[in-house]
Amino acid sequence: MNRQRRKRRLLRGNSTDQSVGRYTCPTCHERITVPIDRGGAAHQQYSNDCHVCCRPATLTVTIDEHGIQITAENES
Repeated sequence: MNRQRRKRRLLRGNSTDQSVGRYTCPTCHERITVPIDRGGAAHQQYSNDCHVCCRPATLTVTIDEHGIQITAENES
């Protein structure tokens, strides 16, 4: 996978069940904030449309003791 198409962002989470994460859109490079369900699974994957360029991205969310990590890739 082309490293320029993958963007990662590590956030320090809080102890609430609902939190937010941020990622950079792999198409237009706009910073996007999305809600994260910290009460859900440790590994989550879903699709999110960028509010600027309207292109879909596949988000892979990993939650661990270090915080929230989001990897965003262009959908094929």
